Amino acid sequence: MVLCVETDLNDFQAEERDALLLIRDSLNSSSDLLVNWTGSPCVENTSTWFGINCSNLHVVHIVLEGINLSGSLPPRCLENITFLSQINFRNNAIFGQLPNLTNLVFLEQVILSNNHFSGPIPLDYVELPILEVLELQENYLDWQIPPFDQPSLTSFNVSYNHLVGPIPETSVFRRLRKSSFDNNSNICGKPLGTICPAAPSPAPSSEVEKNKKRFHVWIIALIAAATALFLFLIIIAIQFNKRSSEKETRRNGSARYVFGAWAKKMVTYAGTSEDSERLGRLEFCNKKYAVFDIDDLLRASAEVLGKGNLGMTYKATLENEEQKLVIYELISDGTLFELLHG
Repeated sequence: MVLCVETDLNDFQAEERDALLLIRDSLNSSSDLLVNWTGSPCVENTSTWFGINCSNLHVVHIVLEGINLSGSLPPRCLENITFLSQINFRNNAIFGQLPNLTNLVFLEQVILSNNHFSGPIPLDYVELPILEVLELQENYLDWQIPPFDQPSLTSFNVSYNHLVGPIPETSVFRRLRKSSFDNNSNICGKPLGTICPAAPSPAPSSEVEKNKKRFHVWIIALIAAATALFLFLIIIAIQFNKRSSEKETRRNGSARYVFGAWAKKMVTYAGTSEDSERLGRLEFCNKKYAVFDIDDLLRASAEVLGKGNLGMTYKATLENEEQKLVIYELISDGTLFELLHG
């Protein structure tokens, strides 16, 4: 079985045409590309567009040399001109980054010399498989030279730029002349007959690992210390609350005992039977409050309010009651309130 796949050439042509129009609209020139680049770029194997060559209805060459082109190329403007084999923008005034040439596997010649391009040489240029000529001289390129090593590369020139660093020791660069690298900011290597200064040796990996381990140990120690301090403070707070509670319980218990002993002493006051009977009863001056007897009072919870020349004063709360009482010894010809407040 034979499968025949028909490719719509119109789709390819439309993408290529759109890419060329993007270049036309991004640059100014003395050749008036706005007027010349109209219609279809390829008619069979020829083109009526200035600087464009076609083969098999595809754009294969863009040669716009020395026509006063100015402006910057859109970064990815050439990617859809899939069958390009030559790009030539020599002797113009194009500025900005070098164009991206990713996936242009048919490229053989890239000539962008004598312009105002700046920035680094794109790494994707190293991946052009059949590149023969790369001319980037007399621009403002900087950074380091990528490790070009295509066996097909026979002409290479990056002179008169601002490139720095060592020239990669590839088989391509070993056979190039010094003139291919002349007049750059600070490059070195065998093609120039200069020895590159030794780069500062990085810290040994074992030392880096030791420093990392020390840092981790310090972090763990700080976390452990903070946790221990936090737990210690919690324990101190719990103990303080516990002691305060026990102290309060003992104080209340002591107060209840003293109050109970005092009340029993009053009930069992040694005297006549008439006095004992009188002391065993409670007299209520205000009849609005609920009546209770001495047994209820003895079962009440109590705490000491104070002690002075007039004896002990207690605050008592009756069981199953909301009444709170102030209990004090008898004050002749008056009350505790009158004595305190006049």
